[in-house]
Amino acid sequence: PSRSAVNPAAVAALGTAFILLGQWRRLGPLADAVEGGPFQGARLEFPAGWVLTAPFSALADLLTFSAAGQAGAWFFWLAGSYWLWRALRPWRGPARAFLGWGLWLAAALAFLVWALLAPRPLADIAFDDPDLAAIDFHSHSSCSHDGRPSFTPAANADWHSRAGFRAGFLTDHNTEACARPASAAGGFASLTGTELSLHGAHIVVLGQRAPIAQGRYDRGQAGLEAFLSASGPAHGAVPILSLPEYWRHHRADLDHLAGVMARPAGIEVSNGSPKALQVQDAARPTVLEMLRRRALFPACATDNHGWGQAPVCWNVMRLPGHRRQEPEALQASVLARLDGGPDAVRVAERRRVATAPGAKVMLDPLLGLWVLVRTLPPIGAGATLAWLWVLCAVWRAAPEERRHRG
Repeated sequence: PSRSAVNPAAVAALGTAFILLGQWRRLGPLADAVEGGPFQGARLEFPAGWVLTAPFSALADLLTFSAAGQAGAWFFWLAGSYWLWRALRPWRGPARAFLGWGLWLAAALAFLVWALLAPRPLADIAFDDPDLAAIDFHSHSSCSHDGRPSFTPAANADWHSRAGFRAGFLTDHNTEACARPASAAGGFASLTGTELSLHGAHIVVLGQRAPIAQGRYDRGQAGLEAFLSASGPAHGAVPILSLPEYWRHHRADLDHLAGVMARPAGIEVSNGSPKALQVQDAARPTVLEMLRRRALFPACATDNHGWGQAPVCWNVMRLPGHRRQEPEALQASVLARLDGGPDAVRVAERRRVATAPGAKVMLDPLLGLWVLVRTLPPIGAGATLAWLWVLCAVWRAAPEERRHRG
């Protein structure tokens, strides 16, 4: 054919209508993971770099918040969009078709690398109340066996600072080599912690006074219960049951484990890893009911190992004078505040689509795009519209034969 089957102006017009409709039904980008509804008392601030690249940064954030099953659905839609594009604008000959698929795949991989690994601009949490602070209870560094080699404790601190965290516990797997002592990096305080693996459970431990002899508790269910009941008195530490392991391996005895935990203690209701995002929506109603009944505090975890960028959640705590405190004093304040039970922590969570069961998960990327346009800040929506129409103009200005070759 002499002209392309794709009308760029029509595509841009449809995209504009979609974005404007989303802005008309706009949602705040932060939700309260415990109480439900919008999160009160905090806001997301979007740096200039994020706004200028709004359509790409927002999509990168959306992919970061995707559960394991949703990631598979994204791959399906990505492949399907390529074949639809080629059906509308066919290559001339198999060699060009093969080249086109290779270029499409290379572009998709390059975007994923940028989205998940590059130090791209991040939205950060901010508060009007100076006594509020964002704390991360669970993250990793290169000291963990599955940590990104370049994600050193210093890189971990830099990432947390860019995301708006005041402090975070460095909780590498079964080691405390990188987590002691508490230290400061700019405005961010790195605090002492670890993540222990016991009988199929992962227990995040905050603020232990000395390295924990894990072998003492490596005795199956009895050892797990012994550690949970002794962690406070024996180690001066605060335990948190981590997603998704407690739900996958201890769902039947979860209430019993919650009952034997030394207080203060918590359970994760939000976790940013893809495997945790896969199950946390199903687990949350049970866990929230149990938190109130057992007087435990809710916890969220970025669980960042250096393989992602945007955080899915922040623990928000009231810590008067935290800006003036040195790391060790701040750690003591956090641990003391956790003794307040269910009201000690509020969990601010980025809005995302809950993982649908079975084959329905294939619709999650489409629903995710709808949530994306509804949570774009107005200035980000404007930047996205600008990108849409600039790309339309560039496409229309290209020579006809080049547009047909694609």
